Amino acid sequence: MENEKEISVVELVNELYFQELKASILFKIYAQNLRVSNLPHTAKVLEELSTDKFCTHLKRMEDFFDRIGADIKIIELNFNQVQIDGEDAIADVKKIFESVIENEEESREKILEIADFALEFSDHDAYDFIGWFVKDSLEDINELLGVYENICNCNSLLQVEMLLKK
Repeated sequence: MENEKEISVVELVNELYFQELKASILFKIYAQNLRVSNLPHTAKVLEELSTDKFCTHLKRMEDFFDRIGADIKIIELNFNQVQIDGEDAIADVKKIFESVIENEEESREKILEIADFALEFSDHDAYDFIGWFVKDSLEDINELLGVYENICNCNSLLQVEMLLKK
């Protein structure tokens, strides 16, 4: 039973690792698209989120794998990048942020799955590890929802940029 628990926690964290890696890459691509569209402040929001995932989230998981002596197993990354048509710039920015929020919500579901699993098996080490992610994922989603709400209240990209510049 103990061995099954460890394998399952490792598998779940491994899935989260690649989910976060995929999100980091996708957010970087979206940021570049926004920068090319002359929206540097909007792009910066996604770049910072991408960097946080790549540098902080993945590092924490790598440390966890090192601590328990487990290897990261490669999982295929399948990207579902939102398609923007360029006809309505505000609508395109909204689509990008809707996609980012959806990704964050999927990550949070995986994080909560790991937390539930750790609680179910009284795996205090895994629960302690995932606790940081539980808190951080909620903060990230709330921040993105705030940005998205502000974007929805803007009538132009200039308004969006000025708002996000602050």
